[in-house]
Amino acid sequence: MRHIRRDIARLIDVVSLYTNIPHEDGIEAYREAWNTRETMDPPDKSLVDLLTLVLKCNIFEFNGDHYLQVQGTTMGTKMALSYANIFMGYLTKTAAHVSSSKAAYVAALY
Repeated sequence: MRHIRRDIARLIDVVSLYTNIPHEDGIEAYREAWNTRETMDPPDKSLVDLLTLVLKCNIFEFNGDHYLQVQGTTMGTKMALSYANIFMGYLTKTAAHVSSSKAAYVAALY
C-alpha cells in the first residue's frame, strides 16, 4: 500500500509588519516564547511588564510633531526586530494548526 503525503503549503505576505502587530498578540507571542526558557529568572510577569512599557509608552517624533505608537512598534526601537521575528514565529505556528479557510482569515487580520 502506498502512502500519499498531503501537505499544504501556506504563504503569509506581510506589509509594514513592525507597525501592524497588535500589542496584545505580540505580548502573547513573547509570553509563549519566554515559557520555553530553561531559567525562569527574571519571572515572566516582570518581562511582560517591561515589554508592555516599551510598547505602550513608545513616543516618536515626525516632522516636529510627537506621536504615541498605539499599535506595533516603531522602526528605530532596538527590540523591533526580535519582536517582529518572535511574533511571526508565533503567527506561523498558530496558523499551522488551523484549517485553510481559517488560516486565510488569520493572515488577513495582520
